[in-house]
Amino acid sequence: MTETTITRQYSPSGLAAVRSKVADLLRSANKKGWNVDVTIDATEPYLRKIADRERFVVDATITFTGHFGFDGDWALVAVADATSTEEPLVFLLDDEFEIGEVDLARCDHCGRRARRTRAFYIRSAAGEVKQVGGSCAHEYLGVNLLSATNLSSTFSWDPDNEGYVNGSANGTRFSIESVLDAAIRAHTAFGFRKNDKESSVISSKEIVKAMVTFAFWDITKYRTLANQIGFGREARVTVAELREWMRGQADKGNFGANLAAVANSDIVREGALGIAAYAPAAYDRWVEEQATAATAAPVPTGTVEIEGTIKTVKFVEAYGSYKIKVVSDAGWSVWGTLPRAIDRAEVGDRVRFTATVEPSKDDATFGFFKRPRNPERVAA
Repeated sequence: MTETTITRQYSPSGLAAVRSKVADLLRSANKKGWNVDVTIDATEPYLRKIADRERFVVDATITFTGHFGFDGDWALVAVADATSTEEPLVFLLDDEFEIGEVDLARCDHCGRRARRTRAFYIRSAAGEVKQVGGSCAHEYLGVNLLSATNLSSTFSWDPDNEGYVNGSANGTRFSIESVLDAAIRAHTAFGFRKNDKESSVISSKEIVKAMVTFAFWDITKYRTLANQIGFGREARVTVAELREWMRGQADKGNFGANLAAVANSDIVREGALGIAAYAPAAYDRWVEEQATAATAAPVPTGTVEIEGTIKTVKFVEAYGSYKIKVVSDAGWSVWGTLPRAIDRAEVGDRVRFTATVEPSKDDATFGFFKRPRNPERVAA
């Protein structure tokens, strides 16, 4: 096992593209059974004057740990790479190997000198070492090393203006950790937001997408939000805690199953960003419900006068009607059809009506109401 560390400065979009390439590499390494890991530690984007104008940059440290393993008598022990630098970058895959002076043109297998940007160092079980080009190494290892060792180009590549089209990341694949981190930070700073074109509100989903693609720091319309992102209230959950909670929602209906599916994925595509963006808000609501349930009285049964605050309004297509959840002052809550007489009631409104209540089999503080009578809104 060996470790290689590269520390350098990237544009925000460049680092996001590198993250996408690293995700591809790790997924490939997992399929091939390689013992490989890559970690990226980066600063927050900050302004730096480059070519007479200010641009956002990040300082990043990328650490590669592990080795590539192959069947047979030969093993890859090092790579020298000059695809993006004048002097070759050297990646040792064996702590005890000394690469010596690098001559990329040399191949100990075919003897042909050629202009090469990479050289591969392979060692036999008997200890013999050869420097070979990619095609010759393929004969020994049975692996196309030009595709198998994209690690070096990932470390050294800073695309700046490459890899992004209209704010979308290369391949629109993101690590689950980066997505949930963005979701938590956005929710901590701004709460959960939906699109509102009239007031130009930028939704949580759009904020999360902009953060993981780093468009958040490159596009003018996000500039005000970018200045606020580090100054929200203290986050109530960490990435690890949120991911574990999401996994536990698998049996809580379709949305719970979606939360679990996202949490169980290492790579998140753009279509799942909305679910991830809402996850911190869902977690906060769950925490509040747990706290309320801990002190809530049991829900009364039979014919009951219900007075409380509407916490949920949802159209249920299967019934062709709106359903509401009402929480009483005593903490118990009920779920049922929104009465027509107050069909304009919204979340946060206080209502009163009489209905028949049946308690839930799983929760003594929750019940279902039917046949609501004499409904009215009441002052808070």
